[in-house]
Amino acid sequence: MSKKQILALFVCSLVPWTVGNGLVPLLPVYATQLGADPAAAGYYLAFSYFALAVGAVAAGWLSDRLRRRKMPLIISGLAGIPIAWLIGRVGNIWGLSMLTAMLWFCGGLGLALIGILTGLSAGDDERGKVFGILSLTTGLGALIGGLTTGFIVDRWGFPTMFTAVAVFLILWPLAGIFPDRKRGGTSSGGR
Repeated sequence: MSKKQILALFVCSLVPWTVGNGLVPLLPVYATQLGADPAAAGYYLAFSYFALAVGAVAAGWLSDRLRRRKMPLIISGLAGIPIAWLIGRVGNIWGLSMLTAMLWFCGGLGLALIGILTGLSAGDDERGKVFGILSLTTGLGALIGGLTTGFIVDRWGFPTMFTAVAVFLILWPLAGIFPDRKRGGTSSGGR
C-alpha cells in the first residue's frame, strides 16, 4: 500500500475519532443546558451509540450491495459537516438527539468503511502494519479532541465549537478522495 493511501486512510480515520472523542464528554453538558435531566442525557447518549452501531452495520451492507466503498465514505463525511454545524444551533433535547444520532451514524459508517477499504487494499505482508498505523488514530483523536473542544466551549461557547467541528470535518471527505481500491502486496481474492 502506498504512503499516500495510508495517509489518506489515516486522516479519514483521525477526523471522526477526534470529533467523537472531543464531543462525548461535552454532550451531556450541552444536553442539560438544553433542559435534559440526567436520565434524559443518558438516554440521549445511548441513542447516539445505537446510531453509531447501526452505521457500522450499514457500512457492511452498503459495501456488499454497492461494491463501492470510497463514495459512501466521502458522502458520510460530507453529510457530517452540516449536521455538526446544526447541532450547535439546536434548541431542544429532541433536536440534539436526532442530529447527534445522525452524526454518530455517519461516524460509524465511515469508520467501518475505512476498515473495509484498508482490509481490501493492504497486502498480506503489510496488513498488520497498516492496521497498526490506523489504530493510532483512536488515541491521537482522543488527545486532539480532548485538548481542543473543551477549550473552545469554555472560551466561545457551544455554537462556536460545533462550527469548528464542522470546519474540521471537511478534512474527512477531502482525504476520502485519495484512497484507491487497488489491492497491495500479495493478497488474493475480493475487491
